[in-house]
Amino acid sequence: MTSPYRLSAGYLNDHLAAATAAARRACRTAEALLDADARPPLRRLAAELEGDLASLRRVMRELDVPERQSAVWLARGGELLGLLKPNGSLWHRTPLTDLVELEALRLAVLGKRQLWTALSGHHGLGCRLDRQRLTELVARADHQAETLEELRLRAARTVGRVAVGPGLPGGWATRPARRR
Repeated sequence: MTSPYRLSAGYLNDHLAAATAAARRACRTAEALLDADARPPLRRLAAELEGDLASLRRVMRELDVPERQSAVWLARGGELLGLLKPNGSLWHRTPLTDLVELEALRLAVLGKRQLWTALSGHHGLGCRLDRQRLTELVARADHQAETLEELRLRAARTVGRVAVGPGLPGGWATRPARRR
């Protein structure tokens, strides 16, 4: 049977890997969004994600859980591989890229929220941690998820405008239909 400490260490390191990848992706996406008006709020959010990553590292130190650098490096590699995802264009960023990346970031934030709630209440871990700080991190994750949802809906509308063209009534595609 696996010890609770080992399970907790694995759980926290998995979240560390995901948080590392999310923080890096948020920084890249904030600079690359096609919608220039969406960049400032995403830049602010990227800075918050960096702060959350520091908070997670602090929690791991408080719980005497060592960072597995291999997991962090694998996450960084995975984040870079994510740049190769198909988006309807091999060479240029498309509105679909913005939508997919904002959705991925929102999922990462929701996962992080689950981490903070798990730490605040269960498994003997939360008793060694500042519950008020964990409550603040949950609230921050909620705000981040709301911000990302607003940006995601905005990107989805852009994709919808691009996708609907002649011969595509309400249909989804990755670029406008071409006229012949």
